[in-house]
Amino acid sequence: MNHVFSSFRLAFTAIILIELSFESTAQGIVYDDFTMSPGYENMVYYSVDSGVAATANMASWDLAFDVRPMAGTALINGGQGMSLFPAGPLSSWDIIDSTFTDSLSAEPLHNGTAYWSQGAFSQGGDGNFDLGWGVYDIVTHTVASDSMYVISLPDDNWKKFALLSLASGVYTFQCANLDGSEFYEAQIAKSNYPGKIHAFYNLSNQEELDLEPSAGWDMLFFKYVEEIQPGVNYGVTGALTHPSVRVQEQNGLDDPFMDGVMNPNALTDSINAVGWDWKNYAGGTFSVLDDRCYFIETITGSQWRLVFTGFGGSATGNVELGKLLVADSEVAEPITTAQNSYIFPNPATYGTDVNLTCESSMSQITVWSTNGQRVKGVDARGQSVTLSTAGMEPGIYLVEVQSFLGREVIRLTVQ
Repeated sequence: MNHVFSSFRLAFTAIILIELSFESTAQGIVYDDFTMSPGYENMVYYSVDSGVAATANMASWDLAFDVRPMAGTALINGGQGMSLFPAGPLSSWDIIDSTFTDSLSAEPLHNGTAYWSQGAFSQGGDGNFDLGWGVYDIVTHTVASDSMYVISLPDDNWKKFALLSLASGVYTFQCANLDGSEFYEAQIAKSNYPGKIHAFYNLSNQEELDLEPSAGWDMLFFKYVEEIQPGVNYGVTGALTHPSVRVQEQNGLDDPFMDGVMNPNALTDSINAVGWDWKNYAGGTFSVLDDRCYFIETITGSQWRLVFTGFGGSATGNVELGKLLVADSEVAEPITTAQNSYIFPNPATYGTDVNLTCESSMSQITVWSTNGQRVKGVDARGQSVTLSTAGMEPGIYLVEVQSFLGREVIRLTVQ
């Protein structure tokens, strides 16, 4: 009898502890909601730590200049229906007129959504000295234009446009109607936006706009253009992350607030890791995926589990979510990172070579994807090896180095 009672008591105690543990976890969930307004009128800068950091009118801007110290591109407001077309060399400026639209055959250029550095004006560049819109001079450290463009604005007005130069941290550009009227030249100085990613500009009003908040943000919710299938670009609504944020997506969870663990080696800095596909549209309404969570390492270094719980679509623009601080028990054991091995450049441009050096002679190099697939292996001899990124799609890779010092792993970003 005592044995039966003791077993019952232990089982009962275990049930109580499980219930208390669940209740404690549930109480730790922070539910939040915000709105982009009907028709996605506003874009919302969101901090996972503290909530909405700022909102800004989506229609107020046409271009977003990347103002980070080493950046040299501009994005277009594709979410508002703006299109950018290549129009040949800058020497064609006076030749381009309203007849350009009559025989328009060029495909529009779109912003890339893996990294903020993939602005529409950078399409066609080689990722090194050719920035797409211009060429970097290694002697003068300036970028000079070799291209011009034609822009279709959401109000069906057309402009011809050229980024003329980037020198000493200042973008210089010119714009006019297709017939050459209303010509103007303007500048954007990076120094006016310390610590920010973008400076915005309205081409019709000739107005420079400071829309990005000074306070930290992790995700930007807005409407943008995404390549949803190869060669198919479509307007979607979702979140692109700050370049310092890292994200891991997990699917197939019975309870997205409880199941799964964060793997530090599976975190990616691709800005579309959250993206738009956390929701479905059917029967005239939206529903969010109920088996998915995102582990997010914010710009402050805090780690959260984030689950979308509701989405109102264009009728309201409302977003609902729940978030939970990640405990140590929810983090998988990380791989030891490299202390004696180095890769340069890192991030690397897709298809280019990188140099891997080690303080000791290497014997074997293995490249792994973040889902554990072996990408390539190289037999190494010596302390320096050239590694090609050919065939490695943009993303995060783990480079395992075997040397006389032991085994080390380096995180390599290909963009």
